[in-house]
Amino acid sequence: MLLFDPGCALVSPEGTADGREEIASVVMRFFTAFPDYRRSVWRTIDVGDCAVNEVTLTGTHKGPLLLPDGEEAQATGRRIYVRCCEVITLENGLVVGYQVYFDQLELLAQLGLYPPPAD
Repeated sequence: MLLFDPGCALVSPEGTADGREEIASVVMRFFTAFPDYRRSVWRTIDVGDCAVNEVTLTGTHKGPLLLPDGEEAQATGRRIYVRCCEVITLENGLVVGYQVYFDQLELLAQLGLYPPPAD
């Protein structure tokens, strides 16, 4: 977390996290849900103080995952392979902005959580 400026903001499909502590909490929740998580960068574009990465996220769902509605999905044991885009802004060698974009429906479908079961 030392690569992040104390005032850094993380924006992701999960919401916004401000500062190192909140960002660490978001990251730890993801690692809890996917303890074997891997991030593979397959293209980077640098523009001034900004980097755009196209990445693939892989892992096995082995822990609780916070869902868009605020509920938690328990481990499904399913593997994910999710395409993602990151926009990272630097100032004085530290990350001051970190935006992450991925298709939440793609992730939920791979976990067998979408479409939701019919009542």
